[in-house]
Amino acid sequence: MRFIKPIIILIIVIILGYGIYSLVRERNAIEKEMQQLADTAQKLNVENAEYQAKISQYKRPENLLKLSREQFNYRREGEKMIIVVPGNASTSSSTAR
Repeated sequence: MRFIKPIIILIIVIILGYGIYSLVRERNAIEKEMQQLADTAQKLNVENAEYQAKISQYKRPENLLKLSREQFNYRREGEKMIIVVPGNASTSSSTAR
């Protein structure tokens, strides 16, 4: 009878200890996940700000026209286009002659 109380108390302490250990481990996992989510949110906020800046820039028709002319080689009617070839490409073609 004397040994039953200490054994019961020991079992309760072990169960409580395991419960506390499980809670601490779960809390650490949740904190790690929260940090990852915060990092992702920060990256997305930076990316969003970049896109907002581009959107505000392209809202102006002049900028949109300039971009389309640069990327797609568009030109206005009657406008002549000159394509400049980099120096390295021209020297290699001139040596092949």
